[in-house]
Amino acid sequence: MAEIPARDLVRQYCLVEDEIRAALDRTLSIGEYAPGSAVAALEREYATYCGAKHCVGVANGTAAVHLAVAACGVGPGDEVITTAHTYVGTAFAVSYTGAKAVFVDIDPVSCNMEVSKVEEVITPRTRAVTPVHMHGQPVDMDLLLEIARRHSLWVVEDASQSHAATYKGR
Repeated sequence: MAEIPARDLVRQYCLVEDEIRAALDRTLSIGEYAPGSAVAALEREYATYCGAKHCVGVANGTAAVHLAVAACGVGPGDEVITTAHTYVGTAFAVSYTGAKAVFVDIDPVSCNMEVSKVEEVITPRTRAVTPVHMHGQPVDMDLLLEIARRHSLWVVEDASQSHAATYKGR
């Protein structure tokens, strides 16, 4: 029986091989890796693309969420509400701070966090909510931000799976 591959990384690589090799040659020939001029240029370009003032490049989405959650002062004994319908890195990012990830169910249509369920799991230990915008579809941020304001919670958005998604024009 023939196996149908879930993804063909070799085929994908072949489509951009020349571009990748040129970028590697440029980077290796000047000996700048991270940080360096290429990273600084990427950060500027991505900030412009997103309409943001700044962008900070990190290793991956897990590192980005971890740094953002930690910057909010989340730590041991705290809780962060998120969804289980995401890459495990979202929960890892929370656990790296010593906090506990608390999961809410997803909306069956959007596959995003069911925001109406968030208040059901808020406890005195809850410090933040990390919605995950899946498949280019943003979470209902108006309702989520209203809930977060009422309960004095940080909101750390995980858009690792929704680059370039927009929510009400933003």
